[in-house]
Amino acid sequence: MKKLMTWVLVGLCATPLMAYAAEGKLERVNVSRVLATDESRYGGCMALISESPYDHGLDCPVGKWVTFDCAGEYISRADASRMFDLAQMAFFTSRQVTLTVTDEMKHDRRCLARRIDVLPAKAE
Repeated sequence: MKKLMTWVLVGLCATPLMAYAAEGKLERVNVSRVLATDESRYGGCMALISESPYDHGLDCPVGKWVTFDCAGEYISRADASRMFDLAQMAFFTSRQVTLTVTDEMKHDRRCLARRIDVLPAKAE
C-alpha cells in the first residue's frame, strides 16, 4: 500500500498543472474611455471599464482595459466594430454595460470582450 501511495504521489507531481481559460460576465460597468489604434496594438480598439476582469476571477492582468479585436484576429472585424461602436455609445451617453469577457484570447495581455449589452438609462 505504501508503494502504491508513493507512485500516486509521483504521478500527481509529474502531471503538469494546466491553466484553463475562463469566461466571465461583468455586470453594470461603466465605460470611462475608448481607444482606437492601429491593428498591431491592443487589437485595434479597446475600452476602459470601471471594474477589472481580474477581480472577477479572469486571467486579465493589465488593469481595467478590454479589447474588442478590431484587428479581426479572433472574431470578425464587423462584429468587433459593432461592439466597439456600442462601447463608444455607452461612453458618450453615460450608459452602463454588461460585458462577457474571456481570458482565452488576448491582445497585449488585455482580455477579449465577446459580448456587450448596453443597459437602459436609469429611471429618475
